[in-house]
Amino acid sequence: ISLILITVALFFGFECRLTLVTHLPFGFFIPIVCGLLFLFNMGCLLRTAWSDPGIIPRASPEENAYLERCLQDENTHEYRPPPRTLDITINGAPIKLKYCFTCKIFRPPRASHCSMCDNCVGESSSILRLNHTNRCPGHVLYILICFFSIWSVVGLSGFHSYLVGRSLTTNEDIKGTWSKKRNRDNQNPFDQGGLW
Repeated sequence: ISLILITVALFFGFECRLTLVTHLPFGFFIPIVCGLLFLFNMGCLLRTAWSDPGIIPRASPEENAYLERCLQDENTHEYRPPPRTLDITINGAPIKLKYCFTCKIFRPPRASHCSMCDNCVGESSSILRLNHTNRCPGHVLYILICFFSIWSVVGLSGFHSYLVGRSLTTNEDIKGTWSKKRNRDNQNPFDQGGLW
């Protein structure tokens, strides 16, 4: 938030106000568009930061006791550890649900255990050149911030656009869950048939 606010303040304080005093056609639109983009970016950032990541409730003591009773060996009545996977079918494709020994549940499809919060979690710049010779103090800072952040933003945006287009989660892409290289008959049951 600090990087965004500092950069936007410098831009509006030095560069953007120059568009209002130069003879740039429709230059007054630049501050309006930049202000709207700033509000949109901050809204998306804050909504992402403050929204629930999709924490899946852990098994209650009663649910855990029931599962343990179901998993007792019928002959010896001794407890045996739960199976590591449970096979189900979604849209005609077989899916393996993994058992989480911490949360005591079979994780739903596309969920994983987060080591940070210790819970199972479900799915989860234009450049304007003005013809002026004045150099403002913000130029060097603009260039440095843009240079180092543009590559990460473009890379991350491109990667997530690819994931959206393929209907994949980051975890599925890294593990190659639906990769045709693993199995030619592999089919992503969550794929809706294209980007749109």
